[in-house]
Amino acid sequence: MKLSKSALLTAGIAAVMLMSGCVAYKPPPTIIHADNYTAETLKEQRVIPPADRVLGIKEAIRIGLTNNPTYKQKHLAIVTAWAAFYTQLAAYSPVLTSNFGAQQAQSSATGTTGAFNSVATTWGPGTGSGNMAATWNVFNGFQTTMAVLGARATALSAEELDKDYRRQLIFLITQSYNAILLARATIQIDLSDEAFNVQQLRDSQLKYNAGASSLSDLLNFKLNMVNAQDAVVTGTADYKINRFALAALMGLTTADLPEETQFPPIEVPESEEYSLAVDFYLDLAISQRPDLKSARLNLDSLRYALYGTWGQFSPSVDLTMNYGYGRATNSNWGDSAASPRGQDLNYNYGFTASWILWQGGSRIAAVRGAQATLYSQEETVLQTWITVVQQVRAAYTSLLADMTHRKLLGKVMQYSQQRRDLVREEYNAGNTDISNLNIAQQQLITAELGHVKSVIGVSNSRAQLDEACGTNVLR
Repeated sequence: MKLSKSALLTAGIAAVMLMSGCVAYKPPPTIIHADNYTAETLKEQRVIPPADRVLGIKEAIRIGLTNNPTYKQKHLAIVTAWAAFYTQLAAYSPVLTSNFGAQQAQSSATGTTGAFNSVATTWGPGTGSGNMAATWNVFNGFQTTMAVLGARATALSAEELDKDYRRQLIFLITQSYNAILLARATIQIDLSDEAFNVQQLRDSQLKYNAGASSLSDLLNFKLNMVNAQDAVVTGTADYKINRFALAALMGLTTADLPEETQFPPIEVPESEEYSLAVDFYLDLAISQRPDLKSARLNLDSLRYALYGTWGQFSPSVDLTMNYGYGRATNSNWGDSAASPRGQDLNYNYGFTASWILWQGGSRIAAVRGAQATLYSQEETVLQTWITVVQQVRAAYTSLLADMTHRKLLGKVMQYSQQRRDLVREEYNAGNTDISNLNIAQQQLITAELGHVKSVIGVSNSRAQLDEACGTNVLR
């Protein structure tokens, strides 16, 4: 026997409903329900595995994509959106309803027989019924179809929003990770500055003891040493704060990384792969950006919603069917004579049609409202398009500038190192004053800080261009 498309669709919906089951979900650690923090043990916290002594950027991103609560919410939003789609899809199925019931009248009379009281029970008329009814809407101006298509577009949009947050999260983790590397490098530069001034202080102390140096020189190097120590304190705090930020993005309940966690040296490879013209990256972004895809899908959903409002002007046709029985009897329902008989069965089928001809103009207002919402979403798509193009152009320009900065500041650092060493030799030989040494040392520190910032800047700019193009979600 050849099955109709409607029967296959109905069977498919039923199969999905039966097999889908509950939502797969791994709850967060129970510590989030605790009344305090310090009373809980580390085992109840979500931390990175102890084996991760050196935490690489790829591992940090992987952990973040696994644990970040907001990203998990985006996943669950997809489940919610597809559940709404299947709810709309169920409207294609007939609605089956079953009803069963029985009533029995009973009366009792009290009498006296000799010395005893007696109760006489009389069974009155009773009724019994049972039926199964089916209703199937076969036409309603395609409102059901538009609702299904709109729900599908919304679910696909939720998937794109999930990708879009993944795109943003990867960039945020990369930025936070690079901030840790920058803070660590800054501490090393400040420690180097401190060590330089400590050494100069020792040399000047010897000269001062021999009468070849002034107290002013000693105080100068002490002042520089303390300033360097203060910079180390500030840098250490920044380093820890950036670790907290990265841990939070990674979804760790401690909002901190284990004490033994290490980070690799700063390394930014050459960026020849970014040497193409900006038009290439614009084309890439327009075809890949999930937020733009989501905005377009939302536009489709609203377009279907508009079509659905037009369907309200159409008649609605339902097929109906009823099968059951009804019987009245004066017997006790416990008697077999009260059971349904062939002549008590009934079966009927047919159709009903309804057409709302006037509803106070509410349907026209619904159409106008749906049109305005659709046109507003058109502007949202336009704004998203402009934002994507602007972000790509800005990221591309920043990357080119940062790559140039890195090369130039690398030379500045090299020249500053050479000059500082020469001035230091001249000062130790008594051929220049201490102010020139201070200036040379400060120039070197500034050049080192500028260079390391430019190196991190290239890494951040590369990540920002990948985010702007939407290509980081593919890796």
